[in-house]
Amino acid sequence: MSRFALLLSVLLCLLVQPATAEQPLRLMANTSPPYADEKLPERGLALELVAEIFSRTEHNPKITIENWSRAVAAASPS
Repeated sequence: MSRFALLLSVLLCLLVQPATAEQPLRLMANTSPPYADEKLPERGLALELVAEIFSRTEHNPKITIENWSRAVAAASPS
């Protein structure tokens, strides 16, 4: 459940800081059934919720499901 809360926290942060046109909005989730998994309908409950929220905005994010270590490494500043 804490990963689900983390995903929602990141989503809220992204909504507060609008993405620029030069930088596409990329979101990553960890495989965590029933919240996020490629094998689930709509790729899971959390990703369905995220997609619904973004469908009401001008942003069209690319959402990928990665293992946790890769998601953390990609989110870290370079």
